[in-house]
Amino acid sequence: MIIDEPLVLNALLVSTSALVGAATVTLLRFQRLMRPPAVSPAAGTAAGEEPVADKLIEERLRTLEKILDDLCRKDAAPPPKSLRELPYENAVRMVQSGAGVDDITKSCGLKKGEAELLLRLHSTRRH
Repeated sequence: MIIDEPLVLNALLVSTSALVGAATVTLLRFQRLMRPPAVSPAAGTAAGEEPVADKLIEERLRTLEKILDDLCRKDAAPPPKSLRELPYENAVRMVQSGAGVDDITKSCGLKKGEAELLLRLHSTRRH
């Protein structure tokens, strides 16, 4: 693409320079955040002690392991069952007790077609 207008060309040059500058500043900030904290040589190195940075990493790892264990336990535990969480089982009970399509759709939040299917499958009386 060839641009003959000097004003447009200058505007593109300035905006590109501004974007490159902003990207550079962002990259420098990110690098500074990712840099490990400065630890003095004497801090935590006496007689076999781990440096402070290593202790912080170990502590963070332990915290993350606890969080991971809690999440795994929550996933392994079966969810509590309530009538709101089991609309089909509740609807089947209602069908077996003689409820109609309208009652099932209102109480269980099912669509009309789903309620009609459940009536056909689980109704004690024949239609």
